Amino acid sequence: MILSKPLPRWAFVTSKFLAQMLVYALAFVLAAIVSYFYTVLLFGPFDIFDLVLVNLLLFTWLSVFAAITLFGSAIGKTTAAAAGIAILASVIFLIIGTIPNYGALAPGGLASWANQIAIGEVIAPNAGALAMSLVIVIMAVLGGIAVFEQQDI
Repeated sequence: MILSKPLPRWAFVTSKFLAQMLVYALAFVLAAIVSYFYTVLLFGPFDIFDLVLVNLLLFTWLSVFAAITLFGSAIGKTTAAAAGIAILASVIFLIIGTIPNYGALAPGGLASWANQIAIGEVIAPNAGALAMSLVIVIMAVLGGIAVFEQQDI
C-alpha cells in the first residue's frame, strides 16, 4: 500500500530497517535502565560504562540479524521464504563463529566480547568482530535495496 505513493524504494527499505533499529534501541535503553537499578539494588553500584558498552555490543550483534532478515524479506517472495533465508543465513553466521582463527571475526565475537566485559575480565577489544558486523549490516541493507529495486510489484 505504501509503495503506491511516490516514494523511492530505497527510502522504503531504509526506513523499514531504521524503524526496526529504533524499536530495538528503545528496548535496549529501557532494559539497561531497569537492569542497572535492579543490579544496584541487589549488589551495589558498578561502572555504568561497562553496562553501556555491553548493550552497544549486543545491539550491534542484533542489528546483524535484523539486516539479514531484511535482506531475506527482499529476496523471498513469501513470508516463509523470507524466514527460511534469514534463518539459514543466521545459522551460517553462527557456524562461522566456531571456526578457529576466523570465528572471532564473526558477529558472535561481539557477544563473547560483551560476556567478558560483563563478568569483569580484562580483555583486548575485538574490533574485527565489530567491523565485520557493521560491514555485514551495510551489505545486507544495500543488498536488500538492490534486490527490491529490481522487483516488479
